[in-house]
Amino acid sequence: MAVDVKTDSRFDAGVPKVLFDLGPLRAAASGYTVTADGQRFIFVTQGQETSSLQYTVVVNWAAKAKK
Repeated sequence: MAVDVKTDSRFDAGVPKVLFDLGPLRAAASGYTVTADGQRFIFVTQGQETSSLQYTVVVNWAAKAKK
């Protein structure tokens, strides 16, 4: 939820509104973080079940990140 706030001569909070619509996904109670620049939120969610999952494994990622 988000609320507009005014602090001119006194504190005044506006009407709460939905900040994110995660749709059918359910965020864990404390399963989120904010990126260092404050521009994005990252959520832990449960997606739809699938019969096959695909994983990508990156080997030696630390050395590649230095490039």
